[in-house]
Amino acid sequence: CTYLLESDKCRRMATFALGDIQGCFDSLESLLRMLDFCSKRDKIFPLGDMVNRGPKSLEVLRWAKGLGEACMPVLGNHDLHLLGRAYGAREARPRDTLDEILAAPDRNSLLDWLVKLPFIREWQSFLFVHAGLLPQWSKSEAMRWGTKASSSLQNEPSNFLNSLFASNYADRWRSSLPDEVKTVTAAAALTRIRTCDPTGKMNFKFSGSPDQAPLDHLPWFKAIGRQSESAVVVFGHWAALGLSVGPTWTCLDTGCIWGRQLTAMRLEDGKIFSQPAKESAR
Repeated sequence: CTYLLESDKCRRMATFALGDIQGCFDSLESLLRMLDFCSKRDKIFPLGDMVNRGPKSLEVLRWAKGLGEACMPVLGNHDLHLLGRAYGAREARPRDTLDEILAAPDRNSLLDWLVKLPFIREWQSFLFVHAGLLPQWSKSEAMRWGTKASSSLQNEPSNFLNSLFASNYADRWRSSLPDEVKTVTAAAALTRIRTCDPTGKMNFKFSGSPDQAPLDHLPWFKAIGRQSESAVVVFGHWAALGLSVGPTWTCLDTGCIWGRQLTAMRLEDGKIFSQPAKESAR
């Protein structure tokens, strides 16, 4: 096994959640060695944004796909941006580093695998998402609408991505919304939410630290009356928040692409592992 140390062959299986990689493959390889990760024994849950801005997005996708059931990612906003470009729903952006994937000989295989990934996963008492949950959702509602969004993306990727990138979603959750709007809103929330106001209105433009949040806005995981507190939600997406471990949440985006660290958590005991970034900040 590539990352199994000779001294650790008898270690029991471990399960890891992994923060935003964003094409930082060299940092990823170093972190995997630190974890003593072995795909024949361990499992890893990347929390989305596997690609873009870093120099080796193609290598990251090939690594994740090649691990099979040992690697269980969720989709992030940069992964959706890649799919949007592939399906003609999104224009290239100046800081994109996706052209190598789009020109790769195994492009179609990688994109077919990517489009089938879910927006949310459940493991024991944990929920894995890229960004967070709407405060109105219970754990079961989050799973329900995340699954519906995944099915819509898989069944009609072009239509779904065009609707998502045309911003055909609501800024807050309401029971009166049509199901098609709820589905796109779920995808937007699961991959982009950071803060919301007391009514549940999301602010997708804000990316700063919590103390810089707009007036009356709180981090989604501290929203009053949040309905999903029966689960521990593990997420990334918020580099300005950084490593944050609370009673019902853990953020593992520690800004590797910005020259900080790539971070993983071992779920069996909550131990944190961080690898200083090897790539230049973008």
